[in-house]
Amino acid sequence: MKKMHVQPGAPIHIMEAAQELLKRMRTPGWYIRVWENLGWHYQIYNPKARASIYVSTVTGKFWCLFGGNEGEGGPTLLNDQSVEDRYFDDPNDAFASAVKYARSVVSHYDEIVKAGEAVLRYWVGEIPPRKFKSFSERSFGANRG
Repeated sequence: MKKMHVQPGAPIHIMEAAQELLKRMRTPGWYIRVWENLGWHYQIYNPKARASIYVSTVTGKFWCLFGGNEGEGGPTLLNDQSVEDRYFDDPNDAFASAVKYARSVVSHYDEIVKAGEAVLRYWVGEIPPRKFKSFSERSFGANRG
């Protein structure tokens, strides 16, 4: 049986909507969460992926957010994709898009960290001056897109 976190008193129509969303997922490990906060809300979440899928109350489309689930806390990757790139008719597409977006963010920050580490190595004398390449020389411009 699927693990669920449901606040007592949840309306049946909210539970049914959450169960329908769960049935649409093609990847394993998703669970239902239903809560009340100035109205009833639901999501499905995947603790292994640290991802949650929500439905827009305005459009009925799905979007995904990465971060702590069920009080785990931790960093949250805000999905600042454009509206057209964030909301989908299929929750699986919302998840796939969010993964792709997260990869692009991580890749960008990985380049920044590598450049910072190179500067530190240069500073402590591990890299001879003639071999040092600046951040922009290394590939930042080539990877932006």
